[in-house]
Amino acid sequence: MNINSLILLIYLQLIIFYPFEQSFSQVTNTEANYNFEIGNFDIALKQYFKIYKKDKENPLYNYRIGVCYLNTDIDKPLAIPYLNYSKCLFEEKI
Repeated sequence: MNINSLILLIYLQLIIFYPFEQSFSQVTNTEANYNFEIGNFDIALKQYFKIYKKDKENPLYNYRIGVCYLNTDIDKPLAIPYLNYSKCLFEEKI
């Protein structure tokens, strides 16, 4: 399979499986995780906040929001409540 066929296949899958009524501003967990992993902490922080609104008790989201704060120029003490809450949630699951 050559590169043009591969690109066409990916494009067709996006068109077929991506619902048109879905807002392009809606963030997925995968996008936030990707930006976090490659060090785009400013972008990841914004994306995690969108996800966080729907799942505030997810320890991973709380942890990653805290880590994003620590790795940006934003006020670093803002990370503390998210990291502490994440720690409490992890301890509850153990």
